[in-house]
Amino acid sequence: MAIAATLRNYGDVTLTDQLQEALNSRSIIDRAIGIIVATQHISPVEAFTALRKQSQNGNTRLATIARQLVDGYTQAD
Repeated sequence: MAIAATLRNYGDVTLTDQLQEALNSRSIIDRAIGIIVATQHISPVEAFTALRKQSQNGNTRLATIARQLVDGYTQAD
């Protein structure tokens, strides 16, 4: 019983961590899309497509590409 409860609790914590990570990733991706839209004068769909292609071409997580873009943009200000 105790093992099952511990595993359930671990599963809940893991799921919570994963959901928080997903929310954080979504937020940074949205910010990167906004930067691309503002600087390149393209639609949000086109901006997301560009981010996705860069992610796939570099075999890098989309959130990582977005974070690099946002960090570079905010440091330039």
